[in-house]
Amino acid sequence: MESFSLTKYFLGTGFVTAVLVAVALSLHTSSEVEHELLERSKHDAARLAHHLNREVHERFLLPTLEKQGSIDLEDPAQLAELDRIVRLGISELEIQAVYFFDLEGRITYSTNLEHRGFVVSDNPNFHRATEGQTSSIVVARGNPLDVAGHTEPVSLLETYVPVRVLDAEGRPEGEVVGVIELYQDATELVQETRSAMLDVALAATIGITVLMLGLSLWVRKADRTIEERTQALLAANARLEALSSDLERQV
Repeated sequence: MESFSLTKYFLGTGFVTAVLVAVALSLHTSSEVEHELLERSKHDAARLAHHLNREVHERFLLPTLEKQGSIDLEDPAQLAELDRIVRLGISELEIQAVYFFDLEGRITYSTNLEHRGFVVSDNPNFHRATEGQTSSIVVARGNPLDVAGHTEPVSLLETYVPVRVLDAEGRPEGEVVGVIELYQDATELVQETRSAMLDVALAATIGITVLMLGLSLWVRKADRTIEERTQALLAANARLEALSSDLERQV
């Protein structure tokens, strides 16, 4: 009769449990970490967008209106001046590309000048921005029409920030009049998320493994006790069978 090994059963089920728990914790934690990092990055991007909006307001809109009386980006000189100011404003910032939209979704300006005039459609993040909400997503880009000009796949943080009219002191007020979209390198954000997932998986696996090793000592002792009692029971049964055989022969 083959005896049942409680230790092997415990270690087998424990290993499966460790893997399942580690995977579940990793997925949950990576989701939480990604959300936290995304929120932090979103606020940083919004701050950069507001700074850029103020720079454009003070260094382009006001001087141009004072000199020419109107803004016309079809005027090559005005477009070149706006482009110069925007590029100067983001030169020391970790920004890959900038887009200015009107409320109809038309691109009025972009650091990729060839994209001017394009219209976005069915973009929920843009529409949330027109309603006053900042939103960010991590996207993978890498096609020939990539907004950031990348030729190979790369993770980018895409942030839509509502733009409001600025008062005399440069503070936003009133209704939303446009949207600024920023693209930033999200490689570090993705790496932090993956690193957190691996750290949690490793910690969970180590923790459960240590617990299993501790409990296995107790289970092994119980297994030996069961084995000893099983052997004793088998021996007793053997003696009873032998005694029964002797009695049958005597009769």
